Amino acid sequence: MNNRFAELRKQLGKFVANFSVEGGDGRDFIFDGDDVAVGMDINTYAEDGSVVPLTDGEYTIKEHEVIVKGGKIETIKESGNLLNVEQEVVVEPEKPAETPETTPESDETIQTYKNTIEQLQNDCRAKDERIAELEAKVKEYENKPLDAPVPQTTQMSAQTTIDETVKGTKFEAACRILGS
Repeated sequence: MNNRFAELRKQLGKFVANFSVEGGDGRDFIFDGDDVAVGMDINTYAEDGSVVPLTDGEYTIKEHEVIVKGGKIETIKESGNLLNVEQEVVVEPEKPAETPETTPESDETIQTYKNTIEQLQNDCRAKDERIAELEAKVKEYENKPLDAPVPQTTQMSAQTTIDETVKGTKFEAACRILGS
């Protein structure tokens, strides 16, 4: 019964894991992705069906001879070439796309740009002056005492006339609030 449980657990693990490959010795290798890579975590199944890191050694996985240390692929041997963790991968930078030479702007276009910039600067100065004015007014009101605040009247607080047919009914209060 314990063996069937372990097999069921392995099958469930294969279903859940991103990728699982059976090796030549009947051992399953579990790793993320479609192919092996240097530095990748690699696991296998224990006898009880639990997932454990692959022990150190040399294995053949997906037609690659790999050397595993500490549960990670340290080296991949491919057709006589060794890829090692310590080897530096050299990636050539992409060449920038060739840009067509820019044509010098005409004097008229340059003057238009200068005028636009000057107009924007003037607008900014005007807005800064307006902001300064408003800040001065706010400061003035902050320092002004509120001994006798000005009463505010609204349409709701104004006296309204109520139709005689509504007086004395349950709608009178609502008419006073709504003003009709």
